[in-house]
Amino acid sequence: MSFFTGINVPSTRQQMLQRLQPCFSDTPINLPCQFGTITMNDVSGYGCTLTDVKLYDINRQVSVGGFHISPNTNDDVRFLRIQLSQTPFIIKELFTSFPNLEGFEIIFSDLSIITTESFENAQNLKYISIRNNPIRRLEANVFQNATNLE
Repeated sequence: MSFFTGINVPSTRQQMLQRLQPCFSDTPINLPCQFGTITMNDVSGYGCTLTDVKLYDINRQVSVGGFHISPNTNDDVRFLRIQLSQTPFIIKELFTSFPNLEGFEIIFSDLSIITTESFENAQNLKYISIRNNPIRRLEANVFQNATNLE
């Protein structure tokens, strides 16, 4: 009798790799935004909410998708919220996808590492919230490029 009776445990290396494929791969991953009005720090505006993101490879190529509320585009996104996810690092491509971000929030998302490169394209960022995450490493000069933080 197996200890793992009733639990779906991969029995072969191939099955395990197939299960991990969405997490670790050379294929770009598309993050689906839920676009709409977001309120951060008592300010409301057009934004993107990402929920249940699972991304473990900091070198993985990322793109952002979803359906904008007309006539908005990525340039109109002012706020970004990542919640209830498993991303141990800040996805730096988000700041190039949304060049006019003013507010960034990552909550309950297993964020544990903030590198110097995390905010390198976040020149318009005014507000950051990284609450409810097990941060273990915060590198020096992390916010040096986020020159508009209030």
